[in-house]
Amino acid sequence: MNHGDEDHPRLRLVRGEGDAFITRREDGNEERRRSAVTRENARASLTPDLDPTDPRWVLALRTFAELEGTTLSPQRRERLLSLASELGLRTFDAGVIMAVVQDRARSGESLRSAAPTLSLLRGRSAHRRFPRGLRLLRWLLLLGLVAGLDWLLIRWLLG
Repeated sequence: MNHGDEDHPRLRLVRGEGDAFITRREDGNEERRRSAVTRENARASLTPDLDPTDPRWVLALRTFAELEGTTLSPQRRERLLSLASELGLRTFDAGVIMAVVQDRARSGESLRSAAPTLSLLRGRSAHRRFPRGLRLLRWLLLLGLVAGLDWLLIRWLLG
């Protein structure tokens, strides 16, 4: 293997101020490589990795719609946290999603640029919570079942 090839840049160990670090010999293709990476990063940021029905993306869109400038009022934040719970997201992940959306708004970036960051967060939790109405129905059914079993037990003991 020829170590002088342009396709295989030579690495060398350089000492400086007591620390060791590696430098790479510059070649003519460095600017072309950096440009290709920049183009790929820009292309990736335009294409969200998230499905439009993904709970993380739904919460991000709702957060963006609820922003007052670049901030969220406490009431709107509570409503968004309630929505996140109904979507099966953890409170921590919901807070991160809201912070990312606010950061994008402050920096003037599009919401689509947040998609790669949001895709790193955990999606729905393993223990999906029931919507509020279904939780009430579940408790009422449980209460009815317990009352029915108590009635059968009393009847058996007296009969």
